[in-house]
Amino acid sequence: MQNPTDTLLSQYANSPGITGIVAAMNAWIDPAIDINHFYDFVWNVGTAQGFGLDIWGRIVNIPRQITITPLPDYLGFKEATPGSYPFNQAPFYSGKTTSSTYLLADDAYRVLIMTKALANISSFTAPSMNTLLQYLFAGRGSCYVLENGPMQLQYVFNFALQPWEASVIQNPALMPRPAGVGVTITVNA
Repeated sequence: MQNPTDTLLSQYANSPGITGIVAAMNAWIDPAIDINHFYDFVWNVGTAQGFGLDIWGRIVNIPRQITITPLPDYLGFKEATPGSYPFNQAPFYSGKTTSSTYLLADDAYRVLIMTKALANISSFTAPSMNTLLQYLFAGRGSCYVLENGPMQLQYVFNFALQPWEASVIQNPALMPRPAGVGVTITVNA
């Protein structure tokens, strides 16, 4: 505070004891530092850390913990999803696999929060979805969305995805998509 005695009632303004206490407290407690820390660690998404990012995650409704279901290799044919192989190269499907929970680090979570915030205001056209992908995978290589006919989209990635990234792309709650549109994912790594 620049002049802490302005906060005193007029009847106490001339008391040397009270004005001394207020002046000392003003010197000891500088709220400007706390306000700057609050701005850096909570309010500014670009610099937020830990609990600040958790708050932003609740605002845009995106969890820090994501569930990753491992995609094992199974017997399949050309039309099957990636991870399907012919006879003598992969086992038969043996039932549902277990999943694991992955806790995102601050930097990955920040990118996911910003992507979700962008998706919340997106028009879900191919150019706007390409902008989302370019933000989410900045500096990783080329990735884009293709319109494959009526009500069909294809995400194309020309680099390998980390398991948590593949989980984000496959989960419609995390990576939004237009309603009623089928989505396929192609990874050319």
